[in-house]
Amino acid sequence: MAFSREMRQRIERGDFDAVETAWLERVDEDLDDLDFFSSVARTLSATGQPALARTLLELLDEALIAKDMHQMRLDLLQAVGEVAVPKARLHAATLERLRDLHSANPSLEGLIETLEIGRRGDASHTWGQIARLENLLQYTEGTIVWLEGKGAGRVEEVNYGLQGFKVEVEGKGSVRVGFRAATKVLQALDESHFLVRKRTKPETLSSLPPAELLEQLLISFSRPLLSSEIRDALYGLVDLKKWNSWWTTAKRHPQVVSSREVRNAYTWATTSEEASGAMSQQFDAASPRRKIELFRRASSQDSDLLGKMRADLLAIAKRKAGKETGLAFEIALALERDDNQSEISSRELVGSVGSLAQLVAGVDSKAMRDQAYRLAREIRKEWIKEYEAAIPSETYVGLVALLIEGLRSEDPGAFKRTIERGLARPAKAPALFTWIAETAAEEEALRATGGARLFRKILNSLSQDAFSAHRARLSKLCESGGTIPRLLDHLSEEDAVDALEDVRRSSALGVDQRRALEDALLLRFPSLRETNEPLYALQGSIDAKRTELKAILEEEIPANRRAIEEARAMGDLRENFEYKSARQRHEYLTARAQHLNDELERSQPLELDSIDASAVRVGTTVVLKDGDGGEETLSILGPWESAPTEGILSYESEVARKLLGKELGDVVELSEGSFTVADIKNLSPGSS
Repeated sequence: MAFSREMRQRIERGDFDAVETAWLERVDEDLDDLDFFSSVARTLSATGQPALARTLLELLDEALIAKDMHQMRLDLLQAVGEVAVPKARLHAATLERLRDLHSANPSLEGLIETLEIGRRGDASHTWGQIARLENLLQYTEGTIVWLEGKGAGRVEEVNYGLQGFKVEVEGKGSVRVGFRAATKVLQALDESHFLVRKRTKPETLSSLPPAELLEQLLISFSRPLLSSEIRDALYGLVDLKKWNSWWTTAKRHPQVVSSREVRNAYTWATTSEEASGAMSQQFDAASPRRKIELFRRASSQDSDLLGKMRADLLAIAKRKAGKETGLAFEIALALERDDNQSEISSRELVGSVGSLAQLVAGVDSKAMRDQAYRLAREIRKEWIKEYEAAIPSETYVGLVALLIEGLRSEDPGAFKRTIERGLARPAKAPALFTWIAETAAEEEALRATGGARLFRKILNSLSQDAFSAHRARLSKLCESGGTIPRLLDHLSEEDAVDALEDVRRSSALGVDQRRALEDALLLRFPSLRETNEPLYALQGSIDAKRTELKAILEEEIPANRRAIEEARAMGDLRENFEYKSARQRHEYLTARAQHLNDELERSQPLELDSIDASAVRVGTTVVLKDGDGGEETLSILGPWESAPTEGILSYESEVARKLLGKELGDVVELSEGSFTVADIKNLSPGSS
């Protein structure tokens, strides 16, 4: 109850007995009336009665202690702290009440110390830090949390020195979350939450039918869950190998509702009627393609809603046929799946459209485009020409395979023209080139057709934006057993020189990929080895390479030989995956050993202490300054020590070659601009 006018009048006329009586009555009747108690105490203190105010607050505090109302004690101190206790004792009183309130929390003392509660004089900062502390106290070790963007996890450590939490996320390892970010990205879960029960009683949940398990999960959250979040939350309860069928079954339940605000997010409706109503509203407000998606998901809804959706989609398809034929085709397929007697036919649409390209350009779904292509082959007379025209613009490699195999089986000339177009201008048809590059790993004819040109263009594609959707697939082709190593037999000596340079310059290749390809090229073309040129390196690097070579020769190659023999004993080598893998490993190990041996024979240790630092040389550190006063420090070492992100360059690199021989005051032109050599010094032995 608020501070009344009558109480103010009693204080103003000095009727303090009546004030005390009203105070004690409120203590008996409404102990948590913070507004009343704080207003009376402030008014008494402001009108010359601070001692009475403090006495009444002490009586209130005793009553609160007796009832274990420690949160109210802390709130009261925040509201009228300097009235309740002397200013000199306010900090101590605050800590005392904090400890009474959170005495069972193991993180309390560590957070008090880390957040420096009360060490700054202003009260607003102190109470701001207390609010932070109380938010952080919910994340004690062992607490099950939901980490935004990651899924469920468990707080494994509270690190006061680093001011953060270590959260072990199920199936994804540990994640560090700072104290400042914690309240934004971590949600502590109570014992009844699905994800806590998953930890404590997983067998109870895993035995539930799909829809019931999904219900238990969705009702634990106050917001729609993305399908990816649902999958993460059910990790360990649902066999991932059966996920697609499980998910299809679970989301068919009539009470599973798609979110209107977030795509691919779901909630659980209280009743089937509520779910149908929500889906009906979504359908009415949705775009045509969203309507198709909702219609497919509504198979378990009531017949009235399905009839309404079917009629709406049919009307849209009839309006769009001839204008947006692709959309009409998608609707026709959806209606045919639901009812074979649909009034609009996908087959007729494919047959009547002016061109296949016109139809396919308006079809978003990969599966539906696949059906359009297959229907076109059955019923369109000019399907070969239309396949050939469609291939360059098709974005899915799987659909390119469908189209190009159609050409290969019926018109070898069209097939050959298509391959040549893909090799000539890869970036104009990224999916086509990716199919060619992948298929060449298995087909000798394609490797012979592509040769050195295909080798170079696969490497180039890895760094081109046009191939961003296919980069992971193309990168695999550079590894053992992929297209790139298998193209070596189709390179001439002259081609090999360029290929080695391309490999060494490629920024898109991983370190291991680049090294393996270099080794394979040097093994296949021994003339590429620069046997007369010394290879400078630190003694530690030389020792490490010798250890690696010894391990390959004495451990890995013998183990690989045994693996080959075991695989050979398994039977038919043509279909023997283990044998092929072991042979590919043998090729890599042999090439690596030969390459290491050659490099070690050329290696010369760097004596850092004796290097002349009057000019930039291998084994020196150079300080460069630009025109704006910016400074960069680079060290020049051998290729085995190269670590560009740490400022250590190989003397074989382009930047190092420009720096070598420069003296103090010289200007060097780099890609970032002009730099002046400001200092040169010996690289200390321990700095590498």
